[in-house]
Amino acid sequence: MQTLCGGGGGFATSPHWESAHPESTGAKAACPFADFGQVGGGRTRHMFIGHYAPAIAAAARKDSPPAWILFVAAQFVDILFFLAVFPGWERAPNDPAAPAALPFALDAPWTHSLLGSAGHAILFGALLSLAAPAGRKWAWGLISGLVVLSHWPIDWLVHRPDLPLAPGTEPLGLGLWYRPWIAWPLEIGLLAAATWWFARAVPSRARAAWGLSAFMLLVQVVSRTAFPPAESITALAPTALFAYALFPALAAWALRKPAAG
Repeated sequence: MQTLCGGGGGFATSPHWESAHPESTGAKAACPFADFGQVGGGRTRHMFIGHYAPAIAAAARKDSPPAWILFVAAQFVDILFFLAVFPGWERAPNDPAAPAALPFALDAPWTHSLLGSAGHAILFGALLSLAAPAGRKWAWGLISGLVVLSHWPIDWLVHRPDLPLAPGTEPLGLGLWYRPWIAWPLEIGLLAAATWWFARAVPSRARAAWGLSAFMLLVQVVSRTAFPPAESITALAPTALFAYALFPALAAWALRKPAAG
């Protein structure tokens, strides 16, 4: 696969990466962009606000689930991942060769493969459809499932090749995190476009929607620049899970649609 860090998996590797992904052994050309995105000699934090763009856009639909549910759906894959790292079902040890935005060797085939993401999307949509009001079961299930599934292609844009189509297959990833001057504007652009779409559809909540997006961006910038990097994926997990609870709570207020009639 051709990536921004070289073709055929030509990205920076580490001994753990090679043992976890033997198909990448021998691809040792160091990525020339691996040092970008570092702040003060440390490493930046996982960028994630772009994942909320599909949730915000979907919330504009009249037949969509409440926005807080869509926000949970947007990060459902990562929520499962961070819960799975504690018992060791998924792994992400530190890796100095990894991009600065996520300085770990991601080995998470059950949550971050396309097949795994699709399975989680079906599960989330099916469970939500059971709880949806009459007449909206199919819409709630389908919309929320698609938001869950959107996590994988957005990850594919920025991750180095660590996202298999299915467990045991060759990992994929475009590697834009090695070019943060592209990744950051892309992520902000996705969020801004989705917010504009929602504000256009629900003008009464436009100011609140833009305020929510601005706050999420501020949180991401502060977390990137003002705090020391997490020492391990398990150290990062509580902070990430807190954010995954905070943002849906804020979205429940900011993106609530006016009552019909």
